[in-house]
Amino acid sequence: MVQRAEKPGHGNCTHRGNIVFVAELTRRYGDQGIVSTSLNPGGIETELQRHSGGAFVLFTNALLRPVSYGVITQLYAGTTADGKSLNGKYLIPWACIGTPDANTQDPEVGKKLWQYLRNKSRTSKVCRLLPN
Repeated sequence: MVQRAEKPGHGNCTHRGNIVFVAELTRRYGDQGIVSTSLNPGGIETELQRHSGGAFVLFTNALLRPVSYGVITQLYAGTTADGKSLNGKYLIPWACIGTPDANTQDPEVGKKLWQYLRNKSRTSKVCRLLPN
């Protein structure tokens, strides 16, 4: 398994939130056999680029990979015999263990996100319909 570091500040809020969530989920339930990984599928050609044009398309098409590459990391995480060893890890293209920004691993940040998500789910109209 290759290990690489990603550039600081890389990724958007949702992506970074997922890394924080997985770290907190691992802290809370990792000893109970729940395996959770966060991952970056890589730059993939998808329908998201369909409305872009001009120089942007020429530039991004040179960097993007076919959709079939987008499943490599997920398939690795879900099917490797060493799956338990990936608990809490951040996987990057193409089935490599990455090093996320240190602030995404901060237990205090994880606790705050966990509490925020609990509060949001309790106020959700859907969740109010479900039994406790």
